[in-house]
Amino acid sequence: MVILAVVFFLPYGFLTAELGTAFPIEGGPCVWTKLAFGRLAAGVNQVLYWLSNPLWMGGTLAIIAVTTFEKFFLPLGLAGKHVAGLAFIWLGVLAVAASLRIGKWVPIAGATAGRSSGFCWWCRPRGFRVWAGSSTRPSRC
Repeated sequence: MVILAVVFFLPYGFLTAELGTAFPIEGGPCVWTKLAFGRLAAGVNQVLYWLSNPLWMGGTLAIIAVTTFEKFFLPLGLAGKHVAGLAFIWLGVLAVAASLRIGKWVPIAGATAGRSSGFCWWCRPRGFRVWAGSSTRPSRC
């Protein structure tokens, strides 16, 4: 995973940050590809982007959200898992499809909710240790 982070995620993050700064236009990868290679390449890029989103959103994020909810709150059952997963995916799709004027508030609302609920970077490791029953202190890096 460390190799993947160094070889893929870090350069991808730098690339996205650089392109987003150089071309501050709404549209992101579609606009960047269109400016560099034309409309056909931008269309292919968007099709591949939209085909990959359900895989990671439905296959990873929705499962993590439902499992976390069940672990800390209450069991959902099979139908509840499906309803919660579909709601999570469609809220994500609507957030991405919203214009920049509206969509920019989604991460802001998430950060505000996380901070106001006390579920911040300081609380999570301590709460997990209490929940897991560990009494050891984490090492300071």
